[in-house]
Amino acid sequence: MVIAGVMCAALIALFVLSRGLLKWSSRAYGLMTLSFIILMIANLFTLGTITDPDFALLCVRLVAAMTTVVLASLYFLTQFLSIESKSRHYTRGVNVFVFVFSLIVFFIHFTPLIYREAYINLEGGIAVTVSFAIILFVAQVGTVLALTITHLLRGIRHSSRAHRGQNLSIFIGIAPALVLAPITSFVLPVVYGQVAFVSITPLYIVFFIGMVAYAMIRHGLFDIRLAVVRTATYFLSLTTLTVVYLAVAYFIFGQVLGQQTLTWQVVLNVSLTLVLAFIFQPIKKFFDRLTNKVFYQDNYNVDDFFTEISQALTSTNDLHGLLGRAVEKIAYTVKSSDASFVVYTGAERSEQIGTGHYSRISYKDVQWLDAHLGDSIAGPKVLRLLEDEDEPLRKMMVSHRIAIILPLQRQGVKMGYFFLGDHKRSRYNPRDVRVLWSLADELVIAIQNA
Repeated sequence: MVIAGVMCAALIALFVLSRGLLKWSSRAYGLMTLSFIILMIANLFTLGTITDPDFALLCVRLVAAMTTVVLASLYFLTQFLSIESKSRHYTRGVNVFVFVFSLIVFFIHFTPLIYREAYINLEGGIAVTVSFAIILFVAQVGTVLALTITHLLRGIRHSSRAHRGQNLSIFIGIAPALVLAPITSFVLPVVYGQVAFVSITPLYIVFFIGMVAYAMIRHGLFDIRLAVVRTATYFLSLTTLTVVYLAVAYFIFGQVLGQQTLTWQVVLNVSLTLVLAFIFQPIKKFFDRLTNKVFYQDNYNVDDFFTEISQALTSTNDLHGLLGRAVEKIAYTVKSSDASFVVYTGAERSEQIGTGHYSRISYKDVQWLDAHLGDSIAGPKVLRLLEDEDEPLRKMMVSHRIAIILPLQRQGVKMGYFFLGDHKRSRYNPRDVRVLWSLADELVIAIQNA
């Protein structure tokens, strides 16, 4: 179990780190994974047959110290992810407190202030004697867990659909450890001297890693598709080349040549190597296309998309039918859960046309948008990219489940707005935003002509 847990944790961490070492969220997850691995290995030694009390004490201290690092890394992981998504997060003072407090407790773990000594009990297991500073360890665990859970719950309640799913997956992942680990890893071994249940500690870690992997696949926790695609492409390419080489070599040397002279074998090996070198790129391109279809289902051809939108906008002069076709095509192409147009139809009146379970936007809300955004429109408003001073707009977008607002304006005259709900799979990428902005003028002209 420990070996499987270490391999899974290391593999996922490599994928996460491949997205960029400069991202603090990647660094936090990498540190947390390294701490997980050390914790599982040290925990394994504490369950083995240890006759040296000093080594047993070192293993116990490592397990406790890595627990401190894991919790602090998890806290900062949720903070860095919220910063990347432009959602709300704790103040710098709280973050500094967590860092300094966790760092102090980490170093105290390797002194007699928390675990004074370890000894082998009558049953052959490890028992420890704790000191007064164990209160600091308990306080660090409780404080960091409380802050992390509060932040996750806030994210579940107030974030976009994709970020809500990420927070929920992480929360579910830590739930077993939150409920059971204090009992199996602290109360039973420290208070009652029972270490039998310490062996299930890796199960908590494996479950958490599984939930992180689920959040990556289902909710886009980390954008690791490029690393996965590259790995799958090269693995499939090398596997294909290996199978072809072995099959051809076996047939030639075993069936045709009958294991003849080494010179012929060398010549044929060189020839096969050259042939395989020439066909490597075509095979790689084939698997590139295959893996792109699997991992990049959100991709679309921009030129084809513009052509289809133009046809939809010129197919009728009926405003309702025109916008209905356009909103369906846009929502389908960018994989939006819902989308809608709100256009002015007269004095103090607006009409909303959409697809999916879109949120109703009142004329009063449209007027508030006009006043808030003003006449200077720099581009679409994306929820996860809003600055801190745009808190009123953030609240409005969250309340109506809006991820992107595209103002429809021409020569200072506002015609209305186009709203996109949450992305069906993960979140909208910068190309989606640029494509929508490029459509704005064409949409406004179509509305004017209808």
